[in-house]
Amino acid sequence: MSAVRASSSDRAWALLVSLYLGGILSANALAAKLLVVFGVSLTVGALAIPLVYLTTDLLNEMYGAKAARLVVWMGFIASAVLAGMSRLCVALPTSTLGVDSATFNAVFYATPRIVLASMTAYLVSSLIDVRLFAWIRHLTNGKHFWLRKNGSTFASQLVDSYLFCFGAFAWVIPWGPLAVMALGQYLVKVSMAPLGTPLSYVVLKLARRAA
Repeated sequence: MSAVRASSSDRAWALLVSLYLGGILSANALAAKLLVVFGVSLTVGALAIPLVYLTTDLLNEMYGAKAARLVVWMGFIASAVLAGMSRLCVALPTSTLGVDSATFNAVFYATPRIVLASMTAYLVSSLIDVRLFAWIRHLTNGKHFWLRKNGSTFASQLVDSYLFCFGAFAWVIPWGPLAVMALGQYLVKVSMAPLGTPLSYVVLKLARRAA
């Protein structure tokens, strides 16, 4: 299946990129709150990860790997801007009006190590997802979208989970529990991928119609 060339007037391109950037910024901005899923502590920002990988795969499917990599770098730059602005705003003095510094910092402050681990894991895993998706599409001659969607997500999320957890918490949490924590986060995140497969076919059909 040949890729469609993207243009500034392409409504599907604009919609998918908007959803992708919204997903990755939501994942970063909502990271402060944790929830427990099947006994595994998980940031609520992880709820946006399926949207990120879904839109990455749809962009790859419709516009090719080069366009998908471009959007991944756009997401990385947007995340860097968010991280930089958060650090700047935390450092600025607080007015007596509005929320107090402690409340604001609790939401938007993150240690440089965690920010670096998060952004590195995101960039590496996303680029792996793009490359693996394109490779599976080539092997299957453009057939079996569900296979490349889920296969690339399973592999890239494994890299993301372990790279983030070990990058952020190595030598802080013992190695054994840290490996278990990364595995637990991986299993929870990828469990949502097959559930979204039927929806991805619907979105893909609508996006192609809008292109």
